[in-house]
Amino acid sequence: MSIFRVGQKVVLVDVSSRDGGETRKQWEMAGAIYPDQNAVYTVRGIVYHSITGVEMIHLQEIDNTPICKVLNLMLEPAFESYRFRPVVDRKTDISIFKSLLTPSKQPVSA
Repeated sequence: MSIFRVGQKVVLVDVSSRDGGETRKQWEMAGAIYPDQNAVYTVRGIVYHSITGVEMIHLQEIDNTPICKVLNLMLEPAFESYRFRPVVDRKTDISIFKSLLTPSKQPVSA
């Protein structure tokens, strides 16, 4: 089961490479677009690698379908999901700062 869902915001946290970046260079020469580290993206789809079973994700902001024709691929390349983390939306709460501006009702002895 995935920790991600379609439509969810994610951030790329791991751009490490096991082969010194050679695979990435080859994909980029073919026209593949890679996500940038610390950038926020939207999950477009969740797939699993046909050989390794590793969970992969497609990103709304990156469309690599054009290279499918160039390389005669049946499926659009995806990105390993373990390289991403969910973005946590935190509502801004300024109530603590408002309370600092409110005058105290108790007298302060000097």
